[in-house]
Amino acid sequence: YTDSSCPALLLEPLRTNLVTQSEYIGNYINFGSTDTPNSATSPQGVNNATLIDGNGTQSQIYTATPDITVSSAGLYTLSIFAKKGTNNYLRLFLDGFTGSSNNGAYFDLDNGTTPTTGASIDDYGNGWYRCYITATIDAGDLTGKLAFNVTPSTSSVFYGNAGAANGKNIYIYGAQVEAGTYATSYIPTYGSSVSRVADYSVRSDMQDYVSADEGTWFMHFKDLFFDISGTGQGSINLVYTSGNQIEFLQRGNLQYKIAINNSTAVDYLDGEDKVAVAWSTSGLVIYINGVSRYTSTSSVYANPYSVFELTRVDRRPRVDMKQILFFKTRLTNEELAALTTI
Repeated sequence: YTDSSCPALLLEPLRTNLVTQSEYIGNYINFGSTDTPNSATSPQGVNNATLIDGNGTQSQIYTATPDITVSSAGLYTLSIFAKKGTNNYLRLFLDGFTGSSNNGAYFDLDNGTTPTTGASIDDYGNGWYRCYITATIDAGDLTGKLAFNVTPSTSSVFYGNAGAANGKNIYIYGAQVEAGTYATSYIPTYGSSVSRVADYSVRSDMQDYVSADEGTWFMHFKDLFFDISGTGQGSINLVYTSGNQIEFLQRGNLQYKIAINNSTAVDYLDGEDKVAVAWSTSGLVIYINGVSRYTSTSSVYANPYSVFELTRVDRRPRVDMKQILFFKTRLTNEELAALTTI
Protein backbone atom coordinates (compact mmCIF):
# COMPACT_ATOMS: atom_id res chain seq x y z
CA TYR A 1 0.00 0.00 0.00
CA THR A 2 1.34 3.39 -0.96
CA ASP A 3 -0.95 5.58 1.12
CA SER A 4 -2.64 4.48 4.34
CA SER A 5 -5.44 7.01 3.88
CA CYS A 6 -6.29 5.63 0.43
CA PRO A 7 -4.86 2.12 0.01
CA ALA A 8 -3.49 1.25 -3.41
CA LEU A 9 -1.95 -1.88 -4.90
CA LEU A 10 0.80 -1.21 -7.45
CA LEU A 11 1.07 -3.93 -10.13
CA GLU A 12 3.52 -3.20 -12.94
CA PRO A 13 4.67 -4.87 -16.17
CA LEU A 14 8.12 -6.20 -16.94
CA ARG A 15 10.47 -3.25 -17.42
CA THR A 16 14.24 -2.74 -17.64
CA ASN A 17 16.16 0.37 -16.62
CA LEU A 18 18.69 0.75 -19.43
CA VAL A 19 20.76 3.32 -17.52
CA THR A 20 23.51 1.19 -15.97
CA GLN A 21 24.36 3.68 -13.21
CA SER A 22 21.14 5.33 -12.11
CA GLU A 23 22.57 6.93 -8.94
CA TYR A 24 26.36 7.05 -9.28
CA ILE A 25 26.89 10.18 -11.39
CA GLY A 26 30.69 10.02 -11.11
CA ASN A 27 30.99 8.19 -14.45
CA TYR A 28 28.67 10.60 -16.29
CA ILE A 29 29.90 13.06 -18.93
CA ASN A 30 30.28 16.70 -17.81
CA PHE A 31 30.40 19.81 -19.99
CA GLY A 32 30.41 23.05 -18.03
CA SER A 33 29.26 21.07 -14.99
CA THR A 34 30.68 19.58 -11.82
CA ASP A 35 28.91 16.84 -9.90
CA THR A 36 29.11 16.40 -6.13
CA PRO A 37 27.68 13.11 -4.81
CA ASN A 38 25.88 12.67 -1.48
CA SER A 39 24.85 16.32 -1.38
CA ALA A 40 21.21 15.95 -0.29
CA THR A 41 18.62 13.47 0.92
CA SER A 42 16.99 11.81 -2.08
CA PRO A 43 13.36 10.61 -2.35
CA GLN A 44 14.74 7.30 -1.06
CA GLY A 45 15.36 9.00 2.30
CA VAL A 46 19.15 8.51 2.02
CA ASN A 47 21.88 11.13 1.58
CA ASN A 48 22.69 9.97 -1.95
CA ALA A 49 21.43 12.73 -4.26
CA THR A 50 23.98 14.48 -6.51
CA LEU A 51 24.46 18.23 -6.92
CA ILE A 52 24.97 19.27 -10.56
CA ASP A 53 26.68 22.66 -10.52
CA GLY A 54 27.75 25.05 -13.27
CA ASN A 55 31.53 25.47 -13.05
CA GLY A 56 31.82 28.65 -15.11
CA THR A 57 33.71 27.11 -18.02
CA GLN A 58 30.82 27.02 -20.51
CA SER A 59 27.63 28.95 -21.20
CA GLN A 60 25.60 25.76 -20.70
CA ILE A 61 25.54 23.18 -17.90
CA TYR A 62 25.37 19.70 -19.41
CA THR A 63 25.56 16.22 -17.88
CA ALA A 64 24.92 12.88 -19.64
CA THR A 65 25.12 9.17 -19.01
CA PRO A 66 27.60 6.99 -20.88
CA ASP A 67 26.20 5.52 -24.10
CA ILE A 68 22.98 3.53 -23.93
CA THR A 69 22.16 1.06 -26.71
CA VAL A 70 18.55 -0.03 -27.13
CA SER A 71 17.59 -3.29 -28.81
CA SER A 72 15.02 -1.90 -31.24
CA ALA A 73 13.30 1.24 -32.41
CA GLY A 74 10.15 2.38 -30.66
CA LEU A 75 8.83 4.32 -27.70
CA TYR A 76 11.06 4.84 -24.67
CA THR A 77 10.25 6.78 -21.51
CA LEU A 78 12.95 8.91 -19.87
CA SER A 79 12.70 9.95 -16.23
CA ILE A 80 14.77 11.49 -13.47
CA PHE A 81 14.17 12.88 -9.99
CA ALA A 82 15.20 16.52 -9.62
CA LYS A 83 15.12 19.24 -6.98
CA LYS A 84 15.94 22.90 -7.39
CA GLY A 85 19.12 24.32 -5.89
CA THR A 86 20.23 27.83 -6.82
CA ASN A 87 18.49 27.20 -10.14
CA ASN A 88 14.86 26.33 -10.91
CA TYR A 89 14.98 24.76 -14.35
CA LEU A 90 15.90 21.42 -15.93
CA ARG A 91 15.96 20.07 -19.46
CA LEU A 92 15.80 16.25 -19.82
CA PHE A 93 16.50 14.80 -23.27
CA LEU A 94 18.08 12.15 -25.49
CA ASP A 95 21.46 13.10 -26.93
CA GLY A 96 22.51 11.15 -30.00
CA PHE A 97 19.89 8.65 -31.18
CA THR A 98 19.82 10.39 -34.59
CA GLY A 99 16.30 10.57 -35.96
CA SER A 100 14.61 10.34 -32.55
CA SER A 101 11.56 12.54 -31.98
CA ASN A 102 9.69 14.07 -29.06
CA ASN A 103 12.99 13.50 -27.31
CA GLY A 104 13.28 16.33 -24.77
CA ALA A 105 11.38 18.44 -22.29
CA TYR A 106 11.84 21.40 -19.96
CA PHE A 107 10.72 21.39 -16.32
CA ASP A 108 10.17 24.11 -13.72
CA LEU A 109 11.35 22.69 -10.39
CA ASP A 110 10.03 25.66 -8.45
CA ASN A 111 6.40 25.40 -9.55
CA GLY A 112 6.37 21.70 -10.49
CA THR A 113 5.27 22.37 -14.07
CA THR A 114 6.39 21.66 -17.63
CA PRO A 115 5.64 23.65 -20.78
CA THR A 116 6.48 20.68 -23.02
CA THR A 117 3.56 18.85 -24.63
CA GLY A 118 3.63 15.15 -23.74
CA ALA A 119 5.90 15.61 -20.72
CA SER A 120 4.79 15.24 -17.11
CA ILE A 121 6.09 16.00 -13.64
CA ASP A 122 5.07 14.43 -10.29
CA ASP A 123 5.56 15.90 -6.84
CA TYR A 124 7.47 13.53 -4.52
CA GLY A 125 7.62 15.90 -1.56
CA ASN A 126 10.45 17.82 0.10
CA GLY A 127 11.04 19.75 -3.13
CA TRP A 128 11.62 16.63 -5.23
CA TYR A 129 9.89 16.03 -8.56
CA ARG A 130 10.04 13.12 -10.96
CA CYS A 131 10.23 14.39 -14.53
CA TYR A 132 9.13 12.30 -17.54
CA ILE A 133 9.02 12.39 -21.32
CA THR A 134 8.32 9.58 -23.83
CA ALA A 135 10.50 9.67 -26.96
CA THR A 136 10.51 7.73 -30.21
CA ILE A 137 13.88 6.20 -31.09
CA ASP A 138 14.50 5.63 -34.80
CA ALA A 139 15.87 2.36 -36.20
CA GLY A 140 18.69 4.26 -37.91
CA ASP A 141 20.51 4.99 -34.63
CA LEU A 142 19.98 2.87 -31.52
CA THR A 143 22.83 4.33 -29.44
CA GLY A 144 22.86 7.59 -27.52
CA LYS A 145 22.77 9.14 -24.05
CA LEU A 146 20.28 10.28 -21.44
CA ALA A 147 21.25 13.90 -20.83
CA PHE A 148 20.10 16.88 -18.82
CA ASN A 149 20.89 20.57 -18.60
CA VAL A 150 20.61 22.99 -15.72
CA THR A 151 18.96 25.80 -17.71
CA PRO A 152 18.26 29.53 -17.25
CA SER A 153 14.62 29.14 -18.36
CA THR A 154 12.16 26.66 -19.83
CA SER A 155 13.02 27.70 -23.37
CA SER A 156 16.83 27.74 -23.67
CA VAL A 157 19.85 25.79 -22.42
CA PHE A 158 22.28 28.71 -22.83
CA TYR A 159 23.17 31.33 -20.24
CA GLY A 160 24.38 34.74 -21.43
CA ASN A 161 27.98 33.69 -20.87
CA ALA A 162 30.05 31.17 -18.92
CA GLY A 163 30.18 33.41 -15.89
CA ALA A 164 26.39 33.58 -15.74
CA ALA A 165 26.27 29.76 -15.59
CA ASN A 166 28.76 29.60 -12.75
CA GLY A 167 27.19 28.36 -9.49
CA LYS A 168 23.79 27.53 -11.00
CA ASN A 169 22.79 24.10 -9.71
CA ILE A 170 20.11 21.51 -9.10
CA TYR A 171 19.99 18.11 -7.35
CA ILE A 172 19.32 14.92 -9.27
CA TYR A 173 18.71 11.27 -8.46
CA GLY A 174 17.45 8.08 -10.10
CA ALA A 175 17.93 8.28 -13.86
CA GLN A 176 15.85 5.81 -15.86
CA VAL A 177 15.27 4.90 -19.51
CA GLU A 178 12.75 2.12 -20.21
CA ALA A 179 10.97 0.77 -23.26
CA GLY A 180 7.30 1.70 -23.07
CA THR A 181 4.78 4.49 -23.36
CA TYR A 182 4.81 5.51 -19.69
CA ALA A 183 7.17 5.51 -16.72
CA THR A 184 6.99 2.76 -14.13
CA SER A 185 8.35 2.99 -10.60
CA TYR A 186 12.05 3.60 -10.20
CA ILE A 187 14.44 0.66 -10.81
CA PRO A 188 17.87 1.34 -9.24
CA THR A 189 20.97 0.16 -11.11
CA TYR A 190 24.57 -0.16 -9.94
CA GLY A 191 26.76 -1.04 -12.91
CA SER A 192 24.39 -2.89 -15.23
CA SER A 193 20.84 -2.63 -16.50
CA VAL A 194 18.24 -4.15 -14.16
CA SER A 195 14.84 -5.68 -14.97
CA ARG A 196 11.78 -5.88 -12.77
CA VAL A 197 9.58 -8.89 -13.46
CA ALA A 198 5.90 -8.37 -14.19
CA ASP A 199 3.54 -8.07 -11.24
CA TYR A 200 0.08 -9.60 -11.22
CA SER A 201 -2.66 -10.44 -8.73
CA VAL A 202 -4.91 -13.49 -8.70
CA ARG A 203 -7.59 -14.36 -6.14
CA SER A 204 -8.95 -17.89 -6.15
CA ASP A 205 -11.54 -17.44 -3.41
CA MET A 206 -14.12 -15.31 -5.18
CA GLN A 207 -16.84 -17.78 -4.22
CA ASP A 208 -16.63 -16.10 -0.80
CA TYR A 209 -17.60 -12.75 -2.34
CA VAL A 210 -20.18 -13.66 -4.99
CA SER A 211 -23.01 -16.15 -4.68
CA ALA A 212 -23.25 -19.39 -6.61
CA ASP A 213 -25.94 -18.11 -8.97
CA GLU A 214 -25.97 -14.29 -8.72
CA GLY A 215 -23.68 -11.34 -8.14
CA THR A 216 -22.49 -7.90 -9.24
CA TRP A 217 -18.99 -6.78 -10.25
CA PHE A 218 -18.32 -3.01 -10.22
CA MET A 219 -15.16 -1.18 -11.30
CA HIS A 220 -14.41 2.54 -11.47
CA PHE A 221 -11.50 3.29 -13.81
CA LYS A 222 -9.69 6.57 -13.60
CA ASP A 223 -7.84 5.50 -16.70
CA LEU A 224 -7.39 2.25 -18.60
CA PHE A 225 -5.06 1.03 -21.29
CA PHE A 226 -3.06 -2.07 -21.93
CA ASP A 227 0.63 -2.84 -22.35
CA ILE A 228 0.03 -5.57 -24.90
CA SER A 229 3.50 -6.04 -26.39
CA GLY A 230 4.06 -9.71 -27.16
CA THR A 231 0.52 -10.89 -26.44
CA GLY A 232 -1.80 -8.94 -28.73
CA GLN A 233 -4.37 -8.28 -26.03
CA GLY A 234 -4.74 -7.47 -22.36
CA SER A 235 -7.46 -8.48 -19.94
CA ILE A 236 -8.93 -8.47 -16.44
CA ASN A 237 -10.99 -11.58 -15.76
CA LEU A 238 -13.60 -13.05 -13.46
CA VAL A 239 -13.48 -16.77 -14.20
CA TYR A 240 -15.76 -19.75 -13.52
CA THR A 241 -14.07 -22.24 -15.86
CA SER A 242 -11.88 -21.86 -18.92
CA GLY A 243 -13.97 -20.14 -21.60
CA ASN A 244 -16.69 -19.34 -19.07
CA GLN A 245 -15.73 -15.91 -17.79
CA ILE A 246 -16.35 -12.17 -17.78
CA GLU A 247 -13.47 -10.18 -19.29
CA PHE A 248 -12.43 -6.58 -19.70
CA LEU A 249 -9.99 -6.65 -22.62
CA GLN A 250 -8.33 -4.76 -25.43
CA ARG A 251 -8.02 -5.85 -29.02
CA GLY A 252 -6.64 -3.15 -31.25
CA ASN A 253 -5.50 0.38 -30.51
CA LEU A 254 -7.57 2.04 -27.77
CA GLN A 255 -10.51 -0.25 -28.36
CA TYR A 256 -11.87 -1.93 -25.26
CA LYS A 257 -14.43 -4.68 -24.90
CA ILE A 258 -16.39 -6.49 -22.26
CA ALA A 259 -16.61 -10.11 -23.34
CA ILE A 260 -18.82 -12.78 -21.80
CA ASN A 261 -17.78 -16.39 -22.39
CA ASN A 262 -15.36 -15.24 -25.13
CA SER A 263 -18.09 -13.36 -27.00
CA THR A 264 -18.04 -9.55 -27.21
CA ALA A 265 -20.89 -7.94 -25.31
CA VAL A 266 -19.89 -4.25 -25.37
CA ASP A 267 -17.34 -2.19 -27.31
CA TYR A 268 -16.26 1.11 -25.78
CA LEU A 269 -13.40 3.62 -25.84
CA ASP A 270 -11.23 4.32 -22.83
CA GLY A 271 -11.68 7.16 -20.38
CA GLU A 272 -13.01 7.54 -16.88
CA ASP A 273 -15.69 4.86 -16.63
CA LYS A 274 -17.89 3.30 -14.01
CA VAL A 275 -18.84 -0.19 -15.13
CA ALA A 276 -21.07 -2.79 -13.48
CA VAL A 277 -21.80 -6.33 -14.63
CA ALA A 278 -24.67 -8.04 -12.80
CA TRP A 279 -25.95 -11.59 -13.29
CA SER A 280 -28.49 -14.08 -11.94
CA THR A 281 -30.54 -17.03 -13.14
CA SER A 282 -32.66 -14.45 -15.00
CA GLY A 283 -29.76 -13.23 -17.14
CA LEU A 284 -26.99 -10.63 -17.26
CA VAL A 285 -26.81 -6.83 -17.65
CA ILE A 286 -23.96 -4.37 -18.16
CA TYR A 287 -24.19 -0.71 -17.13
CA ILE A 288 -21.56 1.86 -18.12
CA ASN A 289 -21.69 5.41 -16.76
CA GLY A 290 -25.33 5.17 -15.73
CA VAL A 291 -26.59 3.66 -18.99
CA SER A 292 -27.63 0.07 -19.74
CA ARG A 293 -25.35 -1.18 -22.52
CA TYR A 294 -26.13 -4.91 -22.67
CA THR A 295 -28.93 -7.22 -21.59
CA SER A 296 -29.38 -10.99 -21.84
CA THR A 297 -32.07 -13.24 -20.40
CA SER A 298 -29.93 -16.39 -20.57
CA SER A 299 -29.32 -18.24 -17.30
CA VAL A 300 -25.92 -19.47 -18.52
CA TYR A 301 -24.20 -16.61 -16.65
CA ALA A 302 -25.41 -17.78 -13.21
CA ASN A 303 -22.17 -19.41 -12.10
CA PRO A 304 -20.05 -19.63 -8.93
CA TYR A 305 -17.20 -17.47 -10.25
CA SER A 306 -14.12 -18.42 -8.25
CA VAL A 307 -11.05 -16.67 -9.76
CA PHE A 308 -10.38 -12.95 -10.18
CA GLU A 309 -7.32 -12.01 -12.29
CA LEU A 310 -6.32 -8.39 -11.94
CA THR A 311 -3.51 -8.00 -14.48
CA ARG A 312 -3.53 -11.47 -15.95
CA VAL A 313 0.09 -12.57 -16.04
CA ASP A 314 0.32 -12.89 -19.84
CA ARG A 315 -2.14 -10.06 -20.68
CA ARG A 316 -1.13 -6.98 -18.74
CA PRO A 317 -3.41 -3.96 -18.48
CA ARG A 318 -2.41 -0.59 -17.14
CA VAL A 319 -5.30 0.52 -14.98
CA ASP A 320 -5.63 3.49 -12.68
CA MET A 321 -8.43 1.95 -10.67
CA LYS A 322 -10.37 4.04 -8.19
CA GLN A 323 -12.60 1.29 -6.83
CA ILE A 324 -13.53 -2.39 -7.20
CA LEU A 325 -16.64 -3.82 -5.54
CA PHE A 326 -18.26 -7.24 -5.52
CA PHE A 327 -21.81 -7.89 -4.31
CA LYS A 328 -23.34 -11.28 -3.50
CA THR A 329 -26.62 -10.18 -5.06
CA ARG A 330 -27.69 -9.00 -8.49
CA LEU A 331 -28.34 -5.29 -7.89
CA THR A 332 -31.49 -3.82 -9.40
CA ASN A 333 -31.29 -1.84 -12.61
CA GLU A 334 -32.04 1.32 -10.64
CA GLU A 335 -29.17 0.56 -8.25
CA LEU A 336 -26.84 -0.20 -11.16
CA ALA A 337 -27.70 3.07 -12.87
CA ALA A 338 -27.09 5.03 -9.67
CA LEU A 339 -23.86 3.17 -8.87
CA THR A 340 -22.33 3.76 -12.33
CA THR A 341 -23.34 7.39 -12.89
CA ILE A 342 -20.24 9.58 -13.21
